[in-house]
Formats: sequence, C-alpha cells, structure tokens
Amino acid sequence: MIPNARPRLTALLLSAAVLTASAPVAEAAATSSSSKSASAAACTVTSAASTSASSKTTTKASTAKAKTAAKAKAAAKAKTKAKTAKAKAAAAKATAKAKAKAKAKAKAKADALRKAAAKCAKTTTTTTTAKTSTTATPSPSTAAPASSTTPPATTTGSPSTTGTPSAPTSATPQPVAGAPASGNGFTLGLVANTAGAGPDTGLVQGKIAANGVRSLREEFDVGTFEPSVGQFTWTKYDRVIGEAAKRGMSILPMVMGNPASTGLGTTALTGDPAVYAGAVAAVVRRYGKSGSFWTQNPTLPKLPIAWVELWNEPFLPMFAGGNSDAGRYARLVRAATTAGRQADPTVKYMMAVDTTYDVNAKPVDWIGALYAADPNLNQVFDAVTVHPYGDVDTYTPGWNRWQFRRIEQIRASLVARGAADKPFYITEIGYSTCPAGASAGCVSETEQSADIVKVITAMRTTYSSFVRGAWVYGYLDAGSGAADDREGYYGLIRRDGTPKPGWTALNSLISQG
Repeated sequence: MIPNARPRLTALLLSAAVLTASAPVAEAAATSSSSKSASAAACTVTSAASTSASSKTTTKASTAKAKTAAKAKAAAKAKTKAKTAKAKAAAAKATAKAKAKAKAKAKAKADALRKAAAKCAKTTTTTTTAKTSTTATPSPSTAAPASSTTPPATTTGSPSTTGTPSAPTSATPQPVAGAPASGNGFTLGLVANTAGAGPDTGLVQGKIAANGVRSLREEFDVGTFEPSVGQFTWTKYDRVIGEAAKRGMSILPMVMGNPASTGLGTTALTGDPAVYAGAVAAVVRRYGKSGSFWTQNPTLPKLPIAWVELWNEPFLPMFAGGNSDAGRYARLVRAATTAGRQADPTVKYMMAVDTTYDVNAKPVDWIGALYAADPNLNQVFDAVTVHPYGDVDTYTPGWNRWQFRRIEQIRASLVARGAADKPFYITEIGYSTCPAGASAGCVSETEQSADIVKVITAMRTTYSSFVRGAWVYGYLDAGSGAADDREGYYGLIRRDGTPKPGWTALNSLISQG
C-alpha cells in the first residue's frame, strides 16, 4: 500500500461530504433572502391594519378594566353587608343565649324552692301534730331545719359558729324597720327569691325567718308584673311582700327587665329608660310607705320597701343583653330615680358599680364611664351596690374584678368623684360548694361557713365606715347539679332541704346584731 494513502483517502471522503452538505445550506440562504423581501412588502401593506387593531384592543382593555372595578366595588359592598349581618346575628345569638340561661336558672331555682317548700310543709305538719298545736298557722320555728346535725367549723380569729344557735324569742317575729338600715346600722339579709316558690312562698319564708333573717333581697321581674307597657298585675309580688310582712321580714326589691310585650326579656338593658322608670315608679307606688298594697291590706304589719336596687350587674354582658353600656345604664338610673321619687319621695335607690366592664374584650373603667356619661350622677342615686365575690384575704391592686377587697378601689374611685357620702350595700356575697372543688372555683361546705363569717366580720369592722349591709347569696342550691356547676351550689340549704354549716353560721352572725 502507498504510504500515507489511508489519511489522504479519508481527507478526500470528508471533502466530498462537506460539499454535499453545503448545497442545501446555500439553497436555504437563497430562500431566506427571498422571504425577507416578501415580508418587507407585507409589512408595508398591513401597517394600517395593525394600527386599527391596536386601537380596538386598547378600547376593549379599558372596558374590561371598568368592568373589573365595578365587580370589585360590588364585592366589597357585599362583604360589608355580610359582615354587618354577621355582627347582628352574633348579637342576637348572645341575647338569646342570655335569655335562655336566665330562664333555665329561674326555672331550676323555682323547682328547687317548691321541693324545699314541700319538705318544709311536711316537717311543719309533723311537728305541729306532735305538739297538738291548736293554731291554724304553724310557728316559723317548726319549719327550721335541725341545724345541729351539721355543725360548722370554728374559724380562728372569727366569731365561733359552733353549737346550737339561739332560737327567736317569739314564735311570731315582730315587725322591724325597713331594710337597709339607716344611720350606722348594719343589715344582714339573704338573697332568697322566694317568689319562685309560688303558692308555697309563705312556707319557704317561714323557714328563713326561723333562722333569724329579717331582710330578703327579691328579684322583681318587670315582665312578670308589667305584661304590657303601663299595665300591671301584682299577684306574685303581693304574695312575696305580704307573706314576708307576716313574718317580720322586709323586702329589698331588685327591679330588672322589660314589659313582656316588648319581647326584650329580663336581661336586655336595651329598652327605653322611660319604660323602665315607669316600672320602678309602679313598684314604689304599690309597696312604698303610702303604697296601695298597704291600704288594701290594713291588717298586715306594715313593712314598706325603703330601697330599690336598680338592675343586676349591668356591667356584665349576660345581664345587659349581650352588650354592657355604662352610658345607657347612667341614663336608666337618672330616669328611674326621677320617676320613683315623684311616686314616693321616701324611697331611696342603689346604683350598681364595679371596677370594670368589657369593651371589645378590653377592660374599661365602669365608674369613670358612668360619670363621663352623666357628670351630675351624684345628684340622683343614694347608695351603691357591689357584688364583691372572692377571697377576703387576697388582693391584687389594679383591675381585678374577682377579689373582695376591690371594694377599696371602688370606694376610692367614688370618693375622687365627690361621692364619699354614698354608702355601700353588698347585695350579693357568697361561696359555692360545688363538688368539683377548687378547680371550679368552689370550696367545701365547712370553708363556705368560715368564709361567710370572715367576710361579714370584715364588713362590720374594717369596712364599717362605708359598708352598711350585706345579703348572703343564696338560700337554696339549684342549677343542673353537675359537679362543676358553680352557680348551682351557692345555697346555704342543700337540694334535699337539709342545711349546710353556713346556715347555722348565718344565724349566729345575725344574733350578734
């Protein structure tokens, strides 16, 4: 083979391949040149058409933009409307829930009162038969529970509650002055709501009177005695006032609610202040010093109402129709006291106060808001009512609602606003004995007794310069009966009618004067 022949042959073959491949490339280049010429001509022809299409596209875009803006505006409007509807629905739901809770609570208490009354009646009948009594009206002392069967614990540093309390000196208690006491006297009463016992109201009140109690705080539901605005029916409360008078007990009415015809229920603080004022005026015209009830019942011991408590805890949403409003309550106080004094100038009025109320889930100064709404509020109310539930020993300065010693903060706030002459009445104070115990904020029955002694003693000593009375909450256990139902175990009497140690402690405290 000729030297170097393989490389040369390879080179010749590669050159031939290159030439063959170059032919299509040259043809494509020629074709491309021709196409560019045609495109240039086409661009000249279509230039006007492109301008017209661009104008149409701009117009369409503007129209689309306007439609999009309109849709966005409509969507925002619909969202706002939905939000408003949702807020209204939430408020309505809260009001309905509060009404249902109050109704269920009232029913449970009424049922418990009737059961206790039935047991009381049975006990009274048995005792009366054993004594061969000739009187048709049983002595209140015969209805009293055997308190010695459950002796209370002795509390160090507090009055002893051991032993059997002294019985009332008379089988028929003598009339006493209206409550709260005036001057430096201290009234110690009971939150009983005996109206719930219906026809057995007298039997329940007899049991309470036998324990030494001479003042009852009773809820006067406007919807019950005023079915329609300006129309009144007094059967239920005539019974409460009349039966209490027979047993030497005065009544502190807590007036709350709306005429039944308004559909607002008991807890809605949203009605017309003038309508509520009319209800308060009607109560004092009926049961005040010159009331028509006493004129119609001249044989009864005359114990007219001396004070009226204006609403219950309006600073809590559950007692204000789901929305606490200090300004609204201030207007209600002014309207009620004005109308009440026109009806009977001898009756005095209590305004409900506490440290704070919630506005958008934030604590706001309740007293400050009351005076902001009515700077001359001192001219219209005579005393304040406070419900200082909590341990008397523990105190955390600031906006702490659930400690007894917050009354010091409330007092300072009122003094700063020129209300140093307004006394305090603690119209609810108590301790729940629910079985769940401390985890549910409850105490034992022995602790309940000791706490009541301690807190009442503190009012009579440490806070005597401005606290003039207290009503222990409450008389009878009610509610669901669940172990963690704190509200259902505040009573001093168990569901079965037997007394807790606190019942004896109350008698001992009353006996001390």
